[in-house]
Amino acid sequence: MKAPEKDVSPLLRAAMAAQQQGAIRDARRLYEQALRVAPRNADSLHLLGLTWIDDGQTERGLQLIRRAIAYRPDYLEAINNIAIELAKLDRHAEAQVFLEKALRLNEAQPDVHYNLGRSLNALGQLQDALASYDRAVALRPGHHEAWNNRGLVLYSQQDMPGAIASYDRALELKPDYAEAWVNRGICLHDQKNYAPALGSFDNALAADPDNHAAWLRRGYTLLDTKQYDFALAALDRCITIAPDNPAGWTVRSIVLNEMKHFDRALADNDKAIALRTDHVDAWISRCWIFYRTRRLDDALACIHKALNLEPDNPMALANQGVVLGELKRTDAALASLNRAITVAPEMPEARLSRAYTRLSLGHLAESWADYEYRWQAWANEVKRPVGITAPEWRGEALRGRHILVYTEQGMGDILHFIRYLPLMQAQGARITFLVVPQLHRLLGPSLPGVVLSADSGNVGALDFQVPLLSLPMHMATDLATIPGDVPYLAAEPALTTQWRERLGANGFRVGIAWQGNPQGNVDVGRSFPVAQFVALADLPDLRLISLQKGFGAEQLLRLPEGMTVETLGAEFDAGPDAFVDTAAVMQALDLVITSDTSIVHLAGALARPAWLALKYVPDWRWFQDRADSPWYPTMRLFRQTTPGDWDGVFREIRRALEEEMR
Repeated sequence: MKAPEKDVSPLLRAAMAAQQQGAIRDARRLYEQALRVAPRNADSLHLLGLTWIDDGQTERGLQLIRRAIAYRPDYLEAINNIAIELAKLDRHAEAQVFLEKALRLNEAQPDVHYNLGRSLNALGQLQDALASYDRAVALRPGHHEAWNNRGLVLYSQQDMPGAIASYDRALELKPDYAEAWVNRGICLHDQKNYAPALGSFDNALAADPDNHAAWLRRGYTLLDTKQYDFALAALDRCITIAPDNPAGWTVRSIVLNEMKHFDRALADNDKAIALRTDHVDAWISRCWIFYRTRRLDDALACIHKALNLEPDNPMALANQGVVLGELKRTDAALASLNRAITVAPEMPEARLSRAYTRLSLGHLAESWADYEYRWQAWANEVKRPVGITAPEWRGEALRGRHILVYTEQGMGDILHFIRYLPLMQAQGARITFLVVPQLHRLLGPSLPGVVLSADSGNVGALDFQVPLLSLPMHMATDLATIPGDVPYLAAEPALTTQWRERLGANGFRVGIAWQGNPQGNVDVGRSFPVAQFVALADLPDLRLISLQKGFGAEQLLRLPEGMTVETLGAEFDAGPDAFVDTAAVMQALDLVITSDTSIVHLAGALARPAWLALKYVPDWRWFQDRADSPWYPTMRLFRQTTPGDWDGVFREIRRALEEEMR
């Protein structure tokens, strides 16, 4: 018969008192003394183990707690503590074993269900984790942490309403629960509900002003709403609080990149990677800095770093597709985008990039569905009209139906795609076109029967509504059926006469434009300096006449020596109506030469001779490796043969112009 273990309770009480007073060495000496008296005493082993864990010698402490459980298999406190410590070490599978053991001993333990849910969530067993959290809140409805973590699982399952409901329940129980406010804000941000997301982050900061996660996510949301200065302020605060967290440096580098402070962006990115070389988001951000500065090989190398760390990261795969596309490695680009979509089927950025790549190859019919993902990818840039409840037109019969067509993007897109409105009229549609008032004067005479409106609240009863750039899809446009009949716009006769007289008939008159809107990514690489036209300036009888308005016009003040560009005066398109003077001037020109801006679409729609200078991989609508455009039969395309080589483009334009002027 085994002898009864000696009573060591006085030693344990003394040890626990010392431990509570912070005298860890005295406590440990007393626990060890108790174990010399009673080597199998589970309490001594458990509590001694905790002292070693508190001193950072976790493995030594865990071994002692395991011995305690071996001697007392029903020791719930020790079982829970070892599970908690294992979870801290990300050893969740081991933690799961102990937590399930604890529940077999006593199922009615809400904290154990909660801890089991955390480990199951970390192991990717989301449904089981959700069941554990459900059991925790069933046993203790006021368990605010379980409600919060339940929301995390639902968020991972893309159940956004369910996640927000769980966060809201946690916040009802604990209104100053900063973590739940942050999680709620992240959920709203991902749904692009930016204003309420910012409200959630502000509530988190009211509860905890030094919550670096709230400052980080606030900065991210302000980035997505293009409030860059405010985003920088939030991220500065995040970095001050948590300078060793690479996420703050990474997001600030993204903001600086968007602001075109490329050197500062790269410096912040360097700091993020120095803190953690395996920070995938930092490598993705670095790729985008190099992309914006046209260092495409460096951008690709960064994405390879990211994919070596996470081969199935959908954002890295999508960005790889974009960079490969810019390098004209189209097959590889499509393969990367397809892989991204396999991993994340509803990822709008990957879908939209795949649309652009396929469209550029002329594979129009198979691309339009992906192109619809622009609404999610550009949620803060493209807007649907307010108050319109009519169903979206998807190709139904139009005879006798009233349809609202509305614009969504820039003026060049409007001028390009209004060609579809007469086709809809030919099907019997009654059309109201919701378009900025600046274009009403230009468009109105060329769209007889179409009602132009700038107010979605004043369009009357509707049968359908449709965005302008969805018309090619709904009208089944492919490369063979592009509606390329021109002209479909006309200049005002009186203005045409006025400008023709003013310009005179002497010389070979070439209207030029060189700069699009430099805001955003669309202009990266497509514009060039007016100084490129110096390659043409010495041709006999050539007159270069500026059609440039706004951005880029200041370059006329610093032309290269020997280069002359005529300007058309302060009154040129100075009124509220866009392009009416430009359209009239084009009728008096022999040729238009331009970068990829709205000017080229106006010239094409007017059926004027136009030459377009294109970057190495231009916008999809110009396709690949063509010198002509099926959209605009009077247009000729001049393409870079290597990225950034505008000199080569203008040498080719000069040769063509010399032939044209003979």
